[in-house]
Amino acid sequence: MSTQALTENVTAIDVTDWPLGVYVWKVYASDGGPSAGSTALRETGKWVKE
Repeated sequence: MSTQALTENVTAIDVTDWPLGVYVWKVYASDGGPSAGSTALRETGKWVKE
């Protein structure tokens, strides 16, 4: 598993050393809830490294 904070509208992820395969990505964002660090799943997808 790899984790990376988003710092701009577009964030590049260096996958040069990752093996070929199918990868699933998930984006979590603060949901503004009352508990500190509370997050919600906002978006998911998959891509193939060939």
